[in-house]
Amino acid sequence: MYIPETTGTLAGSVYPPESGALVRLKQEVLIDSIQVNNDSTFRIEEVHPGNYWVDITADGYGKWLNKNVAVEAGEVTYLGAIHLWSTPWPIYSFTPTHNEIIPPGRRLIRIRSRETFSTSTILPALSLTPEPQNMNVEITNWSPGTRISIVGDFMVETTYNYTLDSTDRTVFDEPLEFPLSVTFRTEPFRILNATLPVAGLNSLVLGFNAPLDMDTVK
Repeated sequence: MYIPETTGTLAGSVYPPESGALVRLKQEVLIDSIQVNNDSTFRIEEVHPGNYWVDITADGYGKWLNKNVAVEAGEVTYLGAIHLWSTPWPIYSFTPTHNEIIPPGRRLIRIRSRETFSTSTILPALSLTPEPQNMNVEITNWSPGTRISIVGDFMVETTYNYTLDSTDRTVFDEPLEFPLSVTFRTEPFRILNATLPVAGLNSLVLGFNAPLDMDTVK
């Protein structure tokens, strides 16, 4: 006589393997938790069918969170390969990245989140040093979170740092897990291209990666 299974299984893998990540399965309360194996895998068995929150945390890494994981009886719900990064929840992406070198001039800094931030907390938590000239900050909601855009005129060969500290909160009153702090710099002043004199044109044309200070041009 066939007896149908009444529970399901949740499985996946977490990288880097040395993170020692903890996987937690939740509904209104914690249902189960398990430490990731040395080979990066995890497997939680005998899970009752339903929708769950799954969060994965590790010291020194931003957490991974999925609020809609469905487990079915007799099935294995595979979450795939999950990569943890040193980026605080709920930040989704940011640019420029750590130690990136960008051209000077009119440039964009952009931070995106996985959940919507409370608008009133963003500006007090946000800083950029030194401030570029003609700086403008724009905050817009996108699906499913918030997009912060900072535009300004960035000087040649200068180191900048932008920070979003943990006083920033989501609309669910969750704080940023830990501060996002990114340092990047701009390129030194240099020639991008040169056009040599040709017949009928006896001038050398140079292109630079930033505007010239005309007072210094002789």
